[in-house]
Amino acid sequence: MIKIEDVKLEDIYSAYHGKKEGCRCGCNGYYIYTTLHKDFASKDRGYKIENEEVNDDLVKKIYNKIMNNKQDCTFYFRKYNETQIEGNIDFNNQNKPYTVYFIKNSLWWVFEN
Repeated sequence: MIKIEDVKLEDIYSAYHGKKEGCRCGCNGYYIYTTLHKDFASKDRGYKIENEEVNDDLVKKIYNKIMNNKQDCTFYFRKYNETQIEGNIDFNNQNKPYTVYFIKNSLWWVFEN
């Protein structure tokens, strides 16, 4: 079974950082995207990710914050297609939501048993 530790920085395609006690719909925060997965994120979102929405350094900062607090995180994953899974890791730091969204390839073994 996949664990939080299996999600690496290069798997992240998007991150979210919101205001205190906000949800993750985007009304009280913002989504940012990675250069590496910009095309995937555009397809997933349904319209083009613009260059000003890409910030690899901020995604890395949010990813590190989450990984340094993984014991306090909620982890979700689901089958995306036959060879990929996608998911997210949520962390609330003093009621401020942080989330990273990931895609991993060739994880067919995750769904065994």
